[in-house]
Order: sequence, then structure tokens, then C-alpha cells
Amino acid sequence: MYQGLQEIQQSEATAARRTVYIALRQSGDHVSPYATALSSKTLLLSMNGDTPAASSNYAAAVDTTSLPGLYSLELTATEVATVGILAVSGKIAGISCEGGALVRIVGHDPFEPLPDMADAVKDTGAKPWTRP
Repeated sequence: MYQGLQEIQQSEATAARRTVYIALRQSGDHVSPYATALSSKTLLLSMNGDTPAASSNYAAAVDTTSLPGLYSLELTATEVATVGILAVSGKIAGISCEGGALVRIVGHDPFEPLPDMADAVKDTGAKPWTRP
């Protein structure tokens, strides 16, 4: 089961906005958190269902004491250059990566605030709906 759908702007320049989080568990019981540093590019990326490729960066443990098993992966601007769905997963000896992460690469800035609906109604001249 994937953990949710995160949106990242296509070719995002800010590294913090390109960071995804993934929970890793020990493969013996698939419950106990994996709390050891990853020493190689073991996470795989698949854009729009294409053949998976190793991530450019390593996944790093967020906090092995307070948040054991939670890892972050900073994607590169190149890895988020194509609009679509990016699946982050991995096949790692001793690690269960069943959760994975799904990222939607979008052409707009998902951090840009939505317009205030009251202003939108006022700008169109439409009257807001009220309950009869």
C-alpha cells in the first residue's frame, strides 16, 4: 500500500520541495522499523510505469530514535522533469519497502495558494449561494 500522493512541480528548483519520505520495515516481520543507514542507491524510481532506475541520491534516515524506519529521499530536478506519476520503491535485501511513495509531477506550483473563493465570486459578479 502506498502512503499517499505528493505533488511536486515539474523541474522544481527547491531541494526541500523535491524531498519524499518513505517508511522502510524489516523484511523478517514486515512490521519492525528498519533503522540502519542505507549505503547505496537502493531506491528505485519509475516514471509513468517505465522501467525502474536507481535514484541519483541515497535515502537518509530521518531520525532513528524518534522516527525509526522513516527515510527521506531528495529527488533531483532531472528526476522530476517529466509531468506524470513517479513511483518510489525498492528491492533491498533485509528490507520491506512495500509502502513506497507515489509522487505526482505537475506543471503548476502546488505551493501557490488557491484564490480566495469570496474574491472569486466578487470578481465574477455572481452572488454566493445561500440556503433557502
